[in-house]
Amino acid sequence: GNKGNFMENKEVLISIVVPVYNSEKYIQETIQCILDQTYQNWEIILINDGSQDETEEILRRYLGNTKLSLKYTKQTHHNYFKAIRHGLKYASGEIIFVLDADKILFNQIILPKA
Repeated sequence: GNKGNFMENKEVLISIVVPVYNSEKYIQETIQCILDQTYQNWEIILINDGSQDETEEILRRYLGNTKLSLKYTKQTHHNYFKAIRHGLKYASGEIIFVLDADKILFNQIILPKA
């Protein structure tokens, strides 16, 4: 049979792990960028990496939207790699992206086209 490209399989769940540290200026854009992708079979794992700003307030607004597949966790002390490791525990996707909240390049996060 024709297996095709596995990316064409719409059932593949993609976990997007986003360590967030004092990202109040960027996090809405980052999340919006993911929401705007044509591929919609994803979950976002947000790890608040000890932010001291309004990041958590902003994230809570998104978490209130039950239509979105979001998981949220936080740690008290800023440690980027620990945040990623922590986030990976929550990831259930077959493909995992780690996306920095403040380093997003909109033309570079390309999920497969649905």
